[in-house]
Parts: sequence; structure tokens; C-alpha cells
Amino acid sequence: MAVDLQVDVDAPLPDEAEWVRLCITDGVHEEFGAGDGRYALPGVEADPELTVQVLDEQRLIVGGAGPVLVDEDHHVVPYLELGCDGGHPVCSACEGEGRPPPEGEPSWVLGLRFR
Repeated sequence: MAVDLQVDVDAPLPDEAEWVRLCITDGVHEEFGAGDGRYALPGVEADPELTVQVLDEQRLIVGGAGPVLVDEDHHVVPYLELGCDGGHPVCSACEGEGRPPPEGEPSWVLGLRFR
């Protein structure tokens, strides 16, 4: 799938990764099976802030990256390996659900890749 924005997390997925959750500040979030470390999220509004969460089999957050403001430049986001017990934005499950942007507003397809 062609993407409008590409964000790279500068680390491989950890061994215990079963799910990857992408969280956008406007309330859109999506979960993907860990798979090959490449994901695409359509319907993203302009200049989103992105947080990436890596979940284990029980959907506990085992690591993540961000938050980072995404614009039309290419971003490399450092990977944060966290023992999530609260405090950092990556450690709290995001709220909201996927939804299309308002009619007439531009939207992008956001690509995420673990290196």
C-alpha cells in the first residue's frame, strides 16, 4: 500500500511482541498483529501526534515509541524499551476508535516500520 507519511522505529520488534497498537491524538487507534513490522493506517488527519505501543500475548504493553508529531518530513523515532508501570504516555492504553476524518478534510495514509 502506498503511504503519504512514513515513520520508522529505529529498532526491531521485541521477541514477545504479538500486537502493535498505533494511537493518534485525534482518537483514532488501530491494533495489528505483530507480523513483519510494517503497518499502514488510513484516514489520518493532518499533522497527527503518534504513539506506538507494543503488546504481548495478554495485550500488556511491553514497549513503545513516541509520542512524536508527524508531518510531511520523514521521521525516525527512537525505540523505548519500557517496563510499563505508568507515568509515560506510551504506558497508558489509548482511547477512542478508528473513524474517518470529517468530510472535505484532507487525510493521509500513515505507514509505520520497525527496522
